[in-house]
Amino acid sequence: MSKTYLIDSENVGANWIDLLLKAEDGEFFIFYTQKSPNIDYDHVINLISSGKKPTFIPCHEGKNGLDFQLVSYLGYLLHTEDSGEMIIVSNDTGFDAVTKFWKERGQRVARKSPTDLLKKAKKEESVLVSDDSDDNAETSPVLPVESADPKEELKNNAEVDEKELFTIINCLGKKSYSAIHNACVHFYGATKGEDIYKKLKADKFAAPSVSWKVTTKTKRFTDLIFKYCNPKNISVPKDFQTFVNDQILANDTQKSTKAKFLKKYPNGQSLNKILMPFYTSIIKIKK
Repeated sequence: MSKTYLIDSENVGANWIDLLLKAEDGEFFIFYTQKSPNIDYDHVINLISSGKKPTFIPCHEGKNGLDFQLVSYLGYLLHTEDSGEMIIVSNDTGFDAVTKFWKERGQRVARKSPTDLLKKAKKEESVLVSDDSDDNAETSPVLPVESADPKEELKNNAEVDEKELFTIINCLGKKSYSAIHNACVHFYGATKGEDIYKKLKADKFAAPSVSWKVTTKTKRFTDLIFKYCNPKNISVPKDFQTFVNDQILANDTQKSTKAKFLKKYPNGQSLNKILMPFYTSIIKIKK
């Protein structure tokens, strides 16, 4: 069965490249705007070296603009003969209504997060290695998928402080559903983050009211980013928060942020990579 991947790059950043490199077949459509996180050089090199050619589709900006254009294109593709399986690659659960709509009409449409798809690819690789091994050779047991990524397992098993969830809501705003969802799945792992988000949504994102300034919100939110998304313990410069407030919030753009990081900090590329999935969320804090 042919597979077609429709990538919400504003939501998943450059993670789709790792998925493309793992996929044996399938067609990739990358939907992007100026708000889509930049792709770092390592990802560009890997993409070029693979020889695979995804289709890039520029989208007009606007509230949920990319989402609407992606869904419109999905309908167009489903109209063709033998459209196969369509997979929307995004952490945004808003697409689930679309997949349910088409499933009820007999179409093979699903939404998957990059993390879930990459886990599935790892599992399939493990099965292939096991099947291709010599029957007489000594074999080692294959770890279950849940244990294949220690960082992900740690996230799923870690206790979550309720005050921390309130901080996410107060920093991003109760109506910033996509940003809250993005934070949950990145901070706590795809599976647990999804469950946490659903619980917060069921509670209507209730949180004790605060009177934080914008600078306080960005400080508290970026502290959480570096707590959960800094596995290499990259050092954070003392003036980093001022830089975030002056450059990211003040300019309301992602396009030149990486260049500014590289110019100002020796570890600028690493800092940029950590913040990349959260630029849209940070920019919205001031609004």
